[in-house]
Amino acid sequence: MILLWFVFGLSFLIVTIGRYAAVSERAQDIGILRFLGASPSYILNLLFQETLLIVVPGTTVGIAMAYGTKWLIAFALSDFMIQEIAYKWWPIAGAISAVGALLGAILPAWKALRQNLVHVLSSNDE
Repeated sequence: MILLWFVFGLSFLIVTIGRYAAVSERAQDIGILRFLGASPSYILNLLFQETLLIVVPGTTVGIAMAYGTKWLIAFALSDFMIQEIAYKWWPIAGAISAVGALLGAILPAWKALRQNLVHVLSSNDE
């Protein structure tokens, strides 16, 4: 059980850092949307939608991979190991990945929304 919590914490951290990096790289895009009159809630809503478009297929692929590893273990290591699928953890795993991704998107977006618009649009970090 401790290993399970460790894996959940590590995956939460990785998803959060990944989304933070992705949104931080798009600070100029957020600045352009602000310049065109988009409200902060509109920008955050767009980021939430994008995050959910990443999380839902990712969770689905993760569940499919669990079935793949179950088959592989049953085929190659059936004398040593047995894997059971815990269906009750599916919504919990999806919620953990969604919360991690949303937190990873909120923090850099909020930072980009608070920056000076001229500074965001004039930075050349390419």
